[in-house]
Formats: sequence, structure tokens, C-alpha cells
Amino acid sequence: MKRTRSLNLHRDPDNGWIAGVCAGLATYFDVDRKVVRIIMVLGLIFLSWPVFIAYIVAACLLPRKPKAGVRDIPVDDPMESEAFDDDGYTPNLHDVEDDFDHLERKLRGLEAYLSSKDLELNRAFRNLERG
Repeated sequence: MKRTRSLNLHRDPDNGWIAGVCAGLATYFDVDRKVVRIIMVLGLIFLSWPVFIAYIVAACLLPRKPKAGVRDIPVDDPMESEAFDDDGYTPNLHDVEDDFDHLERKLRGLEAYLSSKDLELNRAFRNLERG
């Protein structure tokens, strides 16, 4: 499945971890987000300050990615609003895969907490506080 290249460089905080700079770069250059994140981590290891400063500058200066399906339609123009026929957002396979990866990480964290001794310890402290 061929993805289309984005024409504008932007941040994508909805799909990003910190400010969405890596996700925006991945969309712009049409590469996997994981590749850009790995390059960023390697850059932070070997060229820490320049990469860190470039990331902060990009996070401050790059515009946020507009939401899918959102258009500027004047409310007082009925012809324009009738012409806007949006069948809804259809995510591509890459977006769905990233969503499932994110949910799987959350589920693993929840399972780890529920099966840990921390849960039992926290429950015991709460019972002691209640009396």
C-alpha cells in the first residue's frame, strides 16, 4: 500500500511521543516513524546538544498537523456547506498498526502492574489508611 507524501512539514503530536516532531518528519519523508525515532535516538547519543536543540526548535516552530476532515467552511455560505460531503476518515494500515502497538504497550503495562507485588502493597496501604 503506497502512502502519499505530505506536502507540508508539520508536527504530528497525535501520533508522536513527545511533541510529534519525529512523526511529522516520518510523514513528510514517507518513512516509518520507528526509523525516524531510531535515527533521533542515535543522533542524541552521538551528537546530543545539536540534535536536542534542533528538536526543541522544530517543536516550537513547526505548525501542528491539522485534524483529518477538518476544513474551514464559512457558516453563512450554505452552498459551501452542502458541497462538503465527507465520508469520514479512513485510516491506512500504517496508522492502525501504530494504534494497536500503542494499545498493546498500555495493556502490557497494565498487566505488569496487576500481576506485581506493587498492587498488593498499595491495596494493603489503602486498607491501613481506612482503618
